[in-house]
Amino acid sequence: EAAGREAAPVAGTSAWNGRPVTWRRSLSEVPPGPMVLLAHELFDALPVHQLKKTELHGWCERLVDVADHDSPEHLQVKLSKGVSIMPKLLLAARLATVPEHVKSSIDTLEVSPQAWTLVQDIANRVSEHSGAALLMDYGREGPLGDSLQAIRRHEFVDLLDDPGSADLSAHVDFGALREAVNSGPGKNAVSYGPVTQSELLHALGISARLEALLQKASPEERKVLEYGFRRLVSTDECVDDQGNTFPGMGEIYKALAITSAEVGAPPGFAAQESTPETE
Repeated sequence: EAAGREAAPVAGTSAWNGRPVTWRRSLSEVPPGPMVLLAHELFDALPVHQLKKTELHGWCERLVDVADHDSPEHLQVKLSKGVSIMPKLLLAARLATVPEHVKSSIDTLEVSPQAWTLVQDIANRVSEHSGAALLMDYGREGPLGDSLQAIRRHEFVDLLDDPGSADLSAHVDFGALREAVNSGPGKNAVSYGPVTQSELLHALGISARLEALLQKASPEERKVLEYGFRRLVSTDECVDDQGNTFPGMGEIYKALAITSAEVGAPPGFAAQESTPETE
């Protein structure tokens, strides 16, 4: 394939409802027009740069290097003597709206150029063509320090243990996403939130939906529905009917909405228009 040439879209059929779908490699390849975008656990999979403040060299970057010859490991994490251009620019942008008393206590910071660019592309698209986007992921307001983790077969493992055999993810810095929208080229785009998954689902009527489903459910179906409800909105650990314990998703999962100005606040985000950090 020639460099710069767009790949042909791939047509398919949804296994969920049988509707035709089209797969494209990037948002830029989607034809222009009004858009509704859903991004669930997308941003946690994007690469992050980990920056560390040192006394000798200031901000440095954690990099993966070949391990010393006498080490039992093949790879190791080392600090650079400085920061490359893109993380350095994002470092300044991310800390620009952080209160001084918070900024002075930060010695480790994660930034994601890919997340910053993608959310600005989404906001610009919404600004130009109208529409809305809902981003849902696990994360916090930020700024975030060291949240990068590796998961293999539902268990946490060392980041450098058998590279390629584990899923890598990092908590999403929702404050950074909001700042990217607010400072980006999409001047007609407005961000709302983040709100917790529990707040959003309760605002959308999940309790009433549960009650309606329970009226027609069998005893076994009731157990599944009630456990699923607790898992989605609880901030505490949940125990299923087999005695297995799982963390509640109500607090750790957050939602950020982006709309064109004329659309206004989506349901669940009323009075939640995003503003820079003030705490």
